[in-house]
Amino acid sequence: MNFYWIQLFVFMIYSFFFYIIKPNLSKTYFWLVGIQLVSIMGLRSFRVGTDTLTNINSYLANEPVESDTFVYDLLRKISCFFAPNDYHVFLFLLSTVTVSIFLYCVYFCQHTFLERFLSIYLYITLYFYFASFNVQRQMLAVMVAMLIPFALLKKQKGKAGLFFLLALGIHNTSIIAILDFLVVRIRKSKHALITTISVSILLIYMSNYLFSIFSNIFDHYKIYDNSNEFTANGGSILLGIFIFVFISATLIISKEALYQNATISILLYLSLIAAILYILGAKNTLVMRMVDYYSIFVPLFLPKAINVVSQKFTYRLLIKLVLIIIIMLAGFCLLYYKLSHNMGGIVPYSTL
Repeated sequence: MNFYWIQLFVFMIYSFFFYIIKPNLSKTYFWLVGIQLVSIMGLRSFRVGTDTLTNINSYLANEPVESDTFVYDLLRKISCFFAPNDYHVFLFLLSTVTVSIFLYCVYFCQHTFLERFLSIYLYITLYFYFASFNVQRQMLAVMVAMLIPFALLKKQKGKAGLFFLLALGIHNTSIIAILDFLVVRIRKSKHALITTISVSILLIYMSNYLFSIFSNIFDHYKIYDNSNEFTANGGSILLGIFIFVFISATLIISKEALYQNATISILLYLSLIAAILYILGAKNTLVMRMVDYYSIFVPLFLPKAINVVSQKFTYRLLIKLVLIIIIMLAGFCLLYYKLSHNMGGIVPYSTL
């Protein structure tokens, strides 16, 4: 566990250095972050991550993981062609794509160094980064699906559709990302906000029925049908409440967040879906796996929300500092809890 804390400390140290000289070296900062995160994730051994050994055995045997993961299998075949007996090449390839997509979204969405730092910090401490050590195939699909709303913001519907199909070809849980098209398309208003909450609650209410249909199509998901046997842990409800409170405070203090900036409003809606699913769906493991397709936007939303809220106060710098401390402490506490309970089987870290 100490290894991960040391790496987080190193990240924060060089981030502070770049904050001082940020006007000239922002791209260099992203390269350094990418190298650090990809190296740790890609060079891990088969012992790090509960599902890592299964994926490695499939890779070394040159067998498809599932019949419907054509994109993932294509990546596996490319890696097998160049390094059939070295699974680290495959892990490094997946890690490079996963981390690079998130960093691209941060670079596209956030416009100040502080926002970019906080997004990456939350990506690490809210355990999205470490989830890739365990369920790497799904988190790769999450990252590809993450590109959908940003493509739609650029009016690139064809690219958005392609990203959806690619994500679906990596992991079939990404079917839930189809809601991204609706979230971006709907006109942002109070009524739309209420509708989003209602639809999210309805999804939870109908989850057993919907997932029974889903598991009949994909047999390997039948293990999740009984939500009493498979329950999610790791502070999901508390995280959902935290996100919901932040969203509520943003809307109360700055109602313009819904209308003035398309990026902020879309991130707010996507984060709201995540909050509802976290709070009401915490007892269903499959819901907790699917919520990642929306909670991944939380590290992008929170720094923007801090900026929007703090602008409404006279002592804006003080308010911003307090809010930054709050979300950094929340992330730190969640990371400590998950690492101390070895969530995802990533402790201890090794490269052999």
